[in-house]
Amino acid sequence: MSSENFDQIVRLSTLLNCNYELSIEVAEIDNRISTNTRHLKYNRHLDDLNRRASVLNSNIKQLQERSSDLSNSIQRRRTSLIKRRRHLCALQEAENSQSIPKDTPSQKINHLSPKAARSHLLNHLISLFPILNTDDSFTFSILGLELENPNPIISSSALGYTSLLTQILSSYLNIHLPYQIVYKGSHSYIIDSISNIRGNNSFPLHYNLKNDHRYRLEYAIYLFNKNIQVLMLSYDLPLPELGHILANMKNLLLILSS
Repeated sequence: MSSENFDQIVRLSTLLNCNYELSIEVAEIDNRISTNTRHLKYNRHLDDLNRRASVLNSNIKQLQERSSDLSNSIQRRRTSLIKRRRHLCALQEAENSQSIPKDTPSQKINHLSPKAARSHLLNHLISLFPILNTDDSFTFSILGLELENPNPIISSSALGYTSLLTQILSSYLNIHLPYQIVYKGSHSYIIDSISNIRGNNSFPLHYNLKNDHRYRLEYAIYLFNKNIQVLMLSYDLPLPELGHILANMKNLLLILSS
C-alpha cells in the first residue's frame, strides 16, 4: 500500500470520527432546544394561568365588596322598616285603646273640623309612607324603594307598600274603590269584578312573573291608576296621567293634606 493511500485512509477515518462527534453534538443541541422549547411552553402556560388567576381574584374581590354593600344596605332598610313598623303599631294601639285620657292628641282630633282632621291624618300617612323624587327624571320612591327598580324584589315591595297606602287612604276618606286591592306584602293583587272576564279576575301587583304573564301586571297597574282617579274625582281634582302611580299618589296626598 502506498503512503498516499494510507494518508487518505487516515484522513477518511478522521473525518468519520469528526462526523460522529458532530452528530453527537447536534443531537445534544437538538435535545437542549427541545427541552428549552418545552420549558418556554410551560412558562407561557404558567403565565397565562397566573393572569387568569389574577383576573378571577379581582372579580372575586369586586363581588365580595358588592355583597358587603348589599348586605349593609339590606340591614339599613331592615332597621328602618322595623322602626316604621313599631311606629305604626304604636299608632294602631293608640287608636284601639279604650281608655284614652281627655287631653290626648286623639281626642283633640275629634274636636277639629273635618278638613283639619283629614289633614292631620294624611300628614301621618305622608310621614309613614314617604314618597320622594329620587332624581330629575320624574322617578319616585316609597320608603326608599322604586317601582321601576330592575330588582323584582324591590319593585314588588314598592308596589306592596303603595297598595297598603292606597287601602288606608281610601279607608280614611271613606271612598269605595271600584277595583279591590288585596294587600299581601310583595305579593299583593287587584281584583277586577266589573269587567266580564273569563277565568281568573285577580291580577298581580308584583314582578315575580314569567315573561308571558307580564301583561297581567300591566293590566293590574292600569286598574290601580283607575282607583287613584276615583280618589281624585271624589274631591274634584284634575285627573292624573296614567302610568305614574307614585307621582299621582304624592300629588293626591299633598293636595288633600294642605
